[in-house]
Amino acid sequence: MTDSAHSPSSRIKSLDILRGAAIVGVIIVHIMFGMGRGVDGDVAAGFNVAELVYAGLPMFMVITGYFYKSGRSYRDNVKHRIVPVILVLIISTVFLTSIMYGYMWVLGYDLGGYDLFDDIMTIIIGKESFQTIGVDGFTAGAVLAPYDISAGFYYLQILTVGLLIFYAVADHVLDDWRKTVTTIFVLLSTTALYLELINIQLPFSAQLGPVVASFLLLGALLGRYNVAYYIENGYHYKKYWI
Repeated sequence: MTDSAHSPSSRIKSLDILRGAAIVGVIIVHIMFGMGRGVDGDVAAGFNVAELVYAGLPMFMVITGYFYKSGRSYRDNVKHRIVPVILVLIISTVFLTSIMYGYMWVLGYDLGGYDLFDDIMTIIIGKESFQTIGVDGFTAGAVLAPYDISAGFYYLQILTVGLLIFYAVADHVLDDWRKTVTTIFVLLSTTALYLELINIQLPFSAQLGPVVASFLLLGALLGRYNVAYYIENGYHYKKYWI
């Protein structure tokens, strides 16, 4: 892999900005859908135009893959990249869900049907695990529910699984774009077949891990050829206009 694509001097700041904007957009969409569902009881009644912003999720993953640096061992990548994601998932779930419990208690909601520890564990593992995909694992008894604030944390779950797959294969396939494209095809096919034949939600939404790994590989492949640099600065070169 070329060093120039990932050296600090050549890092494209606009990509960092775009990556941050993508996640902010996805968070806003979750809030909008949550408000629409709470008032009307139907996701379709929410701010449906905002579904377009969900494109920010794969965009974030592609840009994350773009900044991949080869050379680290799988163990180091797990330690320095994946463990922090898991810690963020756990800490955020405990902290935000506890705040939501307190908030609902102050507002006078009946919390008798909820259990803080069980809700936290279910959110971390995946609230619809081992159910047919599309079936909600929780049934809210009011407009608000303690776990609503953590509804978007599935992103951290699938990112964790996707990174585990990505780091296992990246250094073995990125030296040849044909191997990278083939690997992406195999990963996407794996998820497609699983959803078609089995369609059971796995813990951590692991069935989506291969899709996340595919986006990461795509980003790393683009980074290998310094695509973002040429998109942003290519007009300085004659061949950009030919």
